[in-house]
Amino acid sequence: MINKKSRDEIKKMIHAGHIVALVHEKMKEVLEPGISTKEPGCPRNTF
Repeated sequence: MINKKSRDEIKKMIHAGHIVALVHEKMKEVLEPGISTKEPGCPRNTF
């Protein structure tokens, strides 16, 4: 079943997408090959 989204729901989805894009950009800046995101000093733990 397909449910139509309201304009408000679509705006919220677009906003959420922008936030995800910002997080991805920041992660590209701080992560490098070989780093483990499970390490205590990992930049992901500072967000």
